Amino acid sequence: MAVLRVESIKVSDLPKVIAHRRNPGEATPYEELVATRYFIDDEIGDYMFCELGMGISDRRKLLSEIYKKEGEVRFFEAIESVMFSRKVRKNATIQEIVIAYDSQESNEVNVDPVKETQYDVNDLIEAFKETCGFRPFYVRYIHRDKETGKYHVHLLFSLMNPITGRKARWNQKTYFTIINKAAKRSKTLRIQPPKPKTIGKYPLWMVQKLVKLLDDKNLASLITSICRKAEVPTEFYYQLILNLQSDQDRGWIKFEDWNEEEKIIQKIIIPYLYLPEGNPILEKITDYLREIQEKKALRKESAKKNNNYGPER
Repeated sequence: MAVLRVESIKVSDLPKVIAHRRNPGEATPYEELVATRYFIDDEIGDYMFCELGMGISDRRKLLSEIYKKEGEVRFFEAIESVMFSRKVRKNATIQEIVIAYDSQESNEVNVDPVKETQYDVNDLIEAFKETCGFRPFYVRYIHRDKETGKYHVHLLFSLMNPITGRKARWNQKTYFTIINKAAKRSKTLRIQPPKPKTIGKYPLWMVQKLVKLLDDKNLASLITSICRKAEVPTEFYYQLILNLQSDQDRGWIKFEDWNEEEKIIQKIIIPYLYLPEGNPILEKITDYLREIQEKKALRKESAKKNNNYGPER
């Protein structure tokens, strides 16, 4: 299975990034550039070209000339600035997906590197369109390790919608959605669904959503820990987050002291899961709550005995 990773690249950093993609051997002598390719979507709206009154073929030709005469940096700057009609935002980014092939896959790719890698790129681009509603402008670089013969692809693409002139939303959830869709489309089977980053058993983006929602990292961490210990499935953990999000009167949570698991279970987890009596998930949470209460009672009993049978004075 090909290893995929994603990275955000600031537009201001593009010159040095593209210099490496163009000439990888300068930084890593054993790497070589095999081929490059750029892509301009057929669907280019008037907004993208400031209503210049140009036909689609003229717009494509203009972007193509920018790429060929001025290079990839200027190409992406033109896209990010909506054909130079506005300034590129200081923190503007483009995305890069790297597809790294293992030895067996590299043997498959080696038959025709340009054609074979394009199958996988096309799957990603079509999955992006299915998710975001348009095909992104992109530049693809194929690199080969001269020592091992392994291939990898750098796919740099803009999130700017060529029809509306607005950028698509990009986060970890979007990325995993695209990769999963690409995996389903893949005929080469080189792209497979990745394992998302998790905290315990829950996806990182879910945990981050809870932290942002509560504006309290410690409380979010305690809720996540309790749900994990009580074996609350991921879908119910996410439903808890959605239920909290939909409650307009959850402001009271900020003013409580949440240093006890028992209190968190009784006042947040059970009430906001909305589970009926007898539900097996609710029973697991209740069992965990009972376990906490029993341990608490034992500690109190132990402390009481220590006080009664302390050393003689």
